[in-house]
Amino acid sequence: MKWNRDEVIDLLRAEIDEESKEDGKAISVYFEDETMGYMLLLIESADVAVLLADPQTPLQELPHLELSLACAELAPFEREGLPTGLGIYRGAPSASTLCLSITRREDGSISLSGAYPGLPHPLPEKWKP
Repeated sequence: MKWNRDEVIDLLRAEIDEESKEDGKAISVYFEDETMGYMLLLIESADVAVLLADPQTPLQELPHLELSLACAELAPFEREGLPTGLGIYRGAPSASTLCLSITRREDGSISLSGAYPGLPHPLPEKWKP
C-alpha cells in the first residue's frame, strides 16, 4: 500500500498511532469533526483500509459505520471547486479505481463519498433545499 503520512495528516487533520505499526498490527489514523470521531485502519500487509465512524462510543459494540476497502494507494483527491480530500484507491489513482474519498469540508465537518469527477448525482426533489 502506498501512502504519504504527511498528506494524510494534513488532509484529515489526523493523528497517527505509530506504535500500532511497531506491533505488526494495522496503522491507526484518528480524525474527528464536531459530530463524531473516525478511525482509519491501514492494514498494509493485506492492502486493506477499514474506516470506522464513532469507534469510541459504539452501541452494542458496533460503530456507527464500519467499511473495509481494498486499498492499493491513499492519495489526494481533487474535485473542481471543492476542498481536496483523501482518496482510497484500489489501484493507481484514477476515477475508475477510486473506492471512497474522505474530505474535510470548509465548515470542518467530514464528508464521505464514493463519487468521482463527471459522475452525475441528481438529488431527489424531496432532498433538495
